[in-house]
Amino acid sequence: MAVTGRLKRLLDDAVAGVPAGPLVVALSGGADSAVAARVAADRGGEVRAVHVHHGLPDSDQMELAAKAVAASFDIEFESIHVEVPAGPSPEAQARSVRRAALESTAGPQDWIVTGHQRDDVAETVLDRLGRGSGSTGLAALRPVDGRWVRPLLAMSRDDVRMIAEALGLPYDDDPSNADLGHRRNRIRSIAGPVLEDVLGSEAFAGLARSARLLGADDAALEAAAASIEARSSLGEWYLSAAEVTVADPAVAARAIRRILRVVHGGLPGDAGEVDAVRSAASGNADRLDLSGAWSVVREGPWVVITTTPVLAVPEPVRLETPGVTRFGPYRIDARRDTARPIGRSGIVLPAELVESGIEVRAAVDGERIDIGNGSKKVSDAMGECGLP
Repeated sequence: MAVTGRLKRLLDDAVAGVPAGPLVVALSGGADSAVAARVAADRGGEVRAVHVHHGLPDSDQMELAAKAVAASFDIEFESIHVEVPAGPSPEAQARSVRRAALESTAGPQDWIVTGHQRDDVAETVLDRLGRGSGSTGLAALRPVDGRWVRPLLAMSRDDVRMIAEALGLPYDDDPSNADLGHRRNRIRSIAGPVLEDVLGSEAFAGLARSARLLGADDAALEAAAASIEARSSLGEWYLSAAEVTVADPAVAARAIRRILRVVHGGLPGDAGEVDAVRSAASGNADRLDLSGAWSVVREGPWVVITTTPVLAVPEPVRLETPGVTRFGPYRIDARRDTARPIGRSGIVLPAELVESGIEVRAAVDGERIDIGNGSKKVSDAMGECGLP
């Protein structure tokens, strides 16, 4: 069955939006990635498909579908088996591992093509609104973001499904998408339909349009933040104190968060840390502590983000729950809550472990930490969290 009319125009526009160069299609085996593979194949040139097998109960089923889709377009196929480590958000952990696997297999000149569509953008906006994100987060998924290409963003999920059906693509539906234990699935299956019922059928299109508009605003703010002089030397980061002080607070915050992401292993820091850097830049404080054993100090014309000096290994202390515990330069805020923390700076501990008492102490060389489906060196785990 041929794709005609409006859907044909959407498909043609998607093909036209794929940059020149070798392509790696992130092929899950679902309808969205199957249509993305068709778009890549229609564009022509060097194309291969990569499936990330997560080792979950339904992974074999989706791997077979992905292989069938690749075969239908005569595209080279590769399946990468990964392990998803335990963490506060299984969805985020799987997404991070999947992204790393695709990055590692793509060549330096390869574009990575995904099947994200318009409804994915709207769901991401809803998710990040609930988390209090700014324009960077709300700009959500962009058509081209670095080496990542998302050619289907003008299509709704229904559009993509109709194209896949019309083309007779051998895709499969991932059973895990029906699991309401996942936040994203609850947004898709519960919050989304309610929103459309209250605001109308174009609500998702409106959210996606807002994401595009915010993307343009975000790019302008990023360009302004990039103009603030910054440099690094011997593991320390320097920002022009004068420029941080006189810049619009939104621009200064972005310049600061650029550095905090580096020192915190990708995490942008919280509002308190941004305020601390601005306070040091304006001369209102000599030295202020940041998280992860980092500090900010004013040195002449620079505000410097540097490691907090540790003169000796701190003595072990008992973790106060709830409460705040100081361990050398580290501040540990413990509370009893049902909400899971967001990001790598927070962890969830079982109640029985807390009740038995927890001691905070320095790691010993060679110690390993249980990560659910294996273990890793404590020093490696600390490094991943931006801790020295």
